[in-house]
Formats: sequence, structure tokens, C-alpha cells
Amino acid sequence: MPSYFDAVLKHETIFTDHFAQLGFTHDVAYPAAEIGTKNPSLYRAEALLDAGCPVMKRRPFMQWPPYLDRHAVVGRWTLEKAAQYGYPMELFWENAARTIPPKDLNTDAAMLEVLPDYDRGYDPEAPLRTVVIAHIFYVEMTDEMLDRADTLPGDYDLVVTTPDPERASAIAETLTRRGHRRGAVDIRVVSSNDGRDQSAFLIECRDVLLGDDYDLVVKIHSKKTPQDGFNVGRHFKEQQFDNLLNSQGYTANLVSLFQKEPGLGMVFPPMIHIGYPTLGRGWSVNKEGAADIAEQLGIFVPLDDISPLAPFGSMYVARPQALRLLISHPWTYEQFGGAEAYKDGGLAHILERIPAYAAGELGYHVRTVSTTEYMSISHSSLEFKLDEMSVTTPGYAYEQIELIRLAGFVGTGSRSDFARMYMRVNFPGTGAWVREIMASDTLAGKVARAVRRPRAAIRRILGR
Repeated sequence: MPSYFDAVLKHETIFTDHFAQLGFTHDVAYPAAEIGTKNPSLYRAEALLDAGCPVMKRRPFMQWPPYLDRHAVVGRWTLEKAAQYGYPMELFWENAARTIPPKDLNTDAAMLEVLPDYDRGYDPEAPLRTVVIAHIFYVEMTDEMLDRADTLPGDYDLVVTTPDPERASAIAETLTRRGHRRGAVDIRVVSSNDGRDQSAFLIECRDVLLGDDYDLVVKIHSKKTPQDGFNVGRHFKEQQFDNLLNSQGYTANLVSLFQKEPGLGMVFPPMIHIGYPTLGRGWSVNKEGAADIAEQLGIFVPLDDISPLAPFGSMYVARPQALRLLISHPWTYEQFGGAEAYKDGGLAHILERIPAYAAGELGYHVRTVSTTEYMSISHSSLEFKLDEMSVTTPGYAYEQIELIRLAGFVGTGSRSDFARMYMRVNFPGTGAWVREIMASDTLAGKVARAVRRPRAAIRRILGR
């Protein structure tokens, strides 16, 4: 007798047919005709909830975001409705963080929080023990960084890491000049500046992060990016500091997110895109290294396809427990390499891209945060760029993306590039077939190789 569990373990689309073939009759509890769509669990999940359905599918939060965009499915509204009906949201977030690529989840569930500059919900009766870990290379930024940290509600301890004793002395003088402190201060001279703020955080502050003294850690560093020019460097610095520590009211709202959501592991600004070509290449050459590190650390959260959900700029607010997989690993300065290794493909740039995945493996979800001012700047820029990129390609955004991805890399737009793209779109699989023939030892393969390299073939024939 066939096991009834076979159908349960397979896809739901064959569930009904499986039991019908066994002679069972079937009916529906929530008719699609009444809801107005053949797939209400995806397209009208809120209507199902309103009808009393006890089940909420994960599909609206893991489907390819451009497809949901085409159908105007807003996962945030679905989750708000589910919370109203008492669904176990902590269980949802824990499962979603572990099993859905973070950038997909962040987009599908609309997890960007645009926070105002007035306090709208921080609870002073439930303070979170906070430590600010600040890596200061540019000593002249010390006042600016401390001003930002002072927007935190309540007291906080401060741990400063810096490359040498001279800088440490100058930072101590600044702290003395500023006067009253709201917590303990610890200035540490790092053993090496290899890896910069990443190594200082993971190696020199390991004891702080592995202890149980703090509920929150604020990771900041003196960011200038002078090599990219004044405007780009200024924007990147402000994009980081403004979206994390903008004002007393804003920062209180940010901290209140952690008060309200026990499963919230970390928050950081949205992906930088003004001044940098990050769109479409956020992983750069770091994805293979990230996959290796993830395997090494026991992280099985699916990696996002094109760009990671990551704190580009390496500043964030997090629960130390959410970073435990990264912190507990015994990193060494030798692994980070010297100044020449601080680039894409190096350990520091790889580690910058995986905190959300490390947090997700432990069941902590991640949110991005933004000021209202930055969102007005960022959205208008994104809207215009997408408008320009879409002008030559017909269809909805998801259709445009599918066509462009099918065509493959544009390269320099040469004749051979366009020929390759034409073949990929109109004769898919031809390239693999031709390569297989070229590599074969058949007559066709030998002729193809000779045609491809006629001069080399002639030299072989002539014995030269």
C-alpha cells in the first residue's frame, strides 16, 4: 500500500491528484473564486488570512523579487496582517533568516526601516547594554565619531582600537578634553593594522564580544576613502554615519527596533550605490571566498545571487550573539595579509559581506535602516538609473531582467559579443554543443579546431 506521506513530502501541486488517484474525493475550504485568484497563497495571502486560513505560505517572502514586483505583492503588508491575527512572528523570522537568501527576504518583506529624527517608541525602562567599538586611524575624526556615538540613548561603554601609541595618546587627550563620559573607556593599540577595522574588531575585541556584558555592539570606524575623491568619499562616510547615528531621536528609534524584536540580529545602511558601481556586482570577486568561509564556519544560509545583503562600509549595530559564528573563529593577522591584500578578494572584503549570513544561521534576521533625507536622495537616483537602463528593453522589469540575463555579459559590445548574445537568446545551448565538438577527438572536432586556428594547423601540416 502506498504511503500517504509520499504526497506530503512532494510538491503541493501533485498533492490533490495523488489522493484523487487513490479514490479519495476532495473539496476546498477557501475557494479561489471567492478570493479572485487561482493562487491566493501568493497573490492574495492577506485575503486568506482574513478568511481564517490558519496557514501562511513562505512563498511571498522567498519568490524572486522582480516577479512579485510585477504583481504588486507587498510582503510587508502580509506580515503586518499575520501579526494582527497572532501568527508566531518570531518563529517566522527565525525560519526565514535560516532558509531564505537575505537580500531576497529583505526585498520581499520590505525590511528597510526609514526612521524619523524624533523618538517614536524607545523604551527608557528597558535599556540595552551597549558598547561602541570604534577603530580610529584618522585621529582628527575622533570628535566627529564621538558626537555620533553620543546620540545613543542612555550610557554606553567605549572601546577604541588604533594602530599605534601616538594615535592612542592623541585620542586619550581628546576624550579628556571632552570631559564627562557616559561609561567606561578602553583604548587598545592593535598588534597589527593588517585587516584594518575588520581585524581590530574580530581579533583585538574578541574578548569584549564573546562576553555576556552587552546586548548591543555599535561598530564604527574613521572612514574617509580619500582614494576615491572628495565627493565620493564624503558621500560614503555620511551614508554610513547618518543612517546609523544621525540624531538622538533617530538613534533612539534604531535601538528601539532591537527592543521590539528579540530576533533582530543586526541593522546597517542600504547598499551604497551613489559614486560606486555596486549595482549588479556587489559580490565583486568575493563570492567564492565567501562560500569557502561560510562552509568553514558552518553557515548554510543560501548566498544571494548577484549582490549580498551586507554592511558595505563595514559599520553596523548588532547583537553580539548574532555575530557569534564570526567572533568565535580564531582569526589571525596573517590571514588578512598586508596593505596590498586589503582589496576585493582579500579576507577583509570577504568578511565585510557575510555578517548577515552568519546571523541568519543562528536564526537572527537583519534589517536595513535609513534616514528620510538619505532615502529621498537614494530613491530618486535609483529610479532614474533604472529608467535609463530599461529604455531599450521591452516588458516588465522581471521580463527585461530575464532577457538581459539570458543574453549574458555584454562585454565591450563588439561584434563577437553581440554574436554570442544573439546565439544565447535564439539558439540556447549551441555554445556548449560547439565546445563539446571542439574538445572531441572526432573528425568534426579536428576540422573545427583547424578552422579556428588555421595558421597553427598549416604550420603543423608543413611540419614547421
